[in-house]
Amino acid sequence: MLGRAALSGPAATVAHVDLGAPRKPYDAPRWLPVNRPIAFRELVSDPRELEVRGTTPDAIRLNLRVPADLHSWNGSGVPITLRYRYTAPTVQDDSTLAVEINEQLVKSYRLGPAHAEDARGRMQLPLLAVPEGRVTSDVDIPAFRVGSGNQLQFRFTLDSQKTGLCSSTATEPQRAAIDPDSTIDFSHFVHYAQLPNLAFFANSGFPFTRFADLSQTAVVIPDRPSPQELEAYLTMLGHMGQWTGFPALRVEVARPGDVAALAGRKDLLVIDGSPASPLLSHWRAALPLTIDQQGGTGATRVAFSVKERWRNGIGMADGGAHIEQTGSLAALAGFELPGSHGRSVVALTATDQTRLADLLDVFEKPGLVSQLQGDLALVRPGQVDSLRVGEPYVVGFVPWYARVWTHAARHPVVLGVVGVAAGLLLALGVFSVLQRIAARRRGM
Repeated sequence: MLGRAALSGPAATVAHVDLGAPRKPYDAPRWLPVNRPIAFRELVSDPRELEVRGTTPDAIRLNLRVPADLHSWNGSGVPITLRYRYTAPTVQDDSTLAVEINEQLVKSYRLGPAHAEDARGRMQLPLLAVPEGRVTSDVDIPAFRVGSGNQLQFRFTLDSQKTGLCSSTATEPQRAAIDPDSTIDFSHFVHYAQLPNLAFFANSGFPFTRFADLSQTAVVIPDRPSPQELEAYLTMLGHMGQWTGFPALRVEVARPGDVAALAGRKDLLVIDGSPASPLLSHWRAALPLTIDQQGGTGATRVAFSVKERWRNGIGMADGGAHIEQTGSLAALAGFELPGSHGRSVVALTATDQTRLADLLDVFEKPGLVSQLQGDLALVRPGQVDSLRVGEPYVVGFVPWYARVWTHAARHPVVLGVVGVAAGLLLALGVFSVLQRIAARRRGM
């Protein structure tokens, strides 16, 4: 139990299990701490993983996973304090250190001739947190994709220092290393996100994995779940354990009749592969799509009203449509729990039970996972179509000064007028104080 092989024999009775203390928000073992700078030595099992040899060695790689709702209210990136060592050339050559995130270049350093001290550098790792979780074409800097598996790479290229007839002679290979005391720091970010965002859910299980033990999550399954629905339930809990590095010890399993009692206390993961789901029918007004079974014919009708902001990551002109179709498919839908504030629902549903397997298959294929975006994803075998249909809502907190700055940045003319007015008031205040001081001196 809980990571220990404690059972043997044909039968056993577990009288008591101590689950330990409840987890705190954002403390998943696989996520980096976001309340302090993180030394690179904490990201490797052995400091020697930060060392390389040779002229064109493989990159030094550091895996990074952070919460999906990190928000940079002032547009700043992720600061890195970098220290590195290398076999310094005797003269300036083409030796370089390239810093990359997810194979995309962030910055490159020329490695100069010998110096007495180690090299240092400071940089801002660009942070991209597009609300819909997509990369837009007008971003020409590398994207640090929060909430997904990221990798920071350091590539050394160390030119040979031999020339002429000596170029082929054997020598000690060049060496380079990233200092384990180099740091990366997420502590100046706030937790704030616009939901629904299926990209967050598909890559890190957010918002459910905010608590690694899923203590704020209830999984709602039918009163008589089918094998496919139970498979979906166990598979999704397995993915969440993989994303957090911790088992779902405190998740609550509920039935549709229990939802009213859970309202406002839990985020809900709903798994229902029936087109006649009473719970989803009850939420029809909030759902981005409805799946109904047509009486008498046995056919299934899928209907959804669309007022698209974008489709598959591409911006759309204002407009809307009501679409009805017959045919089998699965859907992943996100929306705010009706009657609550900031509580989320993610529903796995389908036109028939067998189609749930198509939806689970998406989570096993990175190429398809990257297509899960927005608040509605329609899934057919090997194909995902994502849309933004419903109204967004926000979770998290932004300090008052950050809200003031954000609103001011959206209205630069007003910001300029306020700045001028503030400057005049400050000047008048200083002038008045100086007048009083001068009058007091004259009185003396």
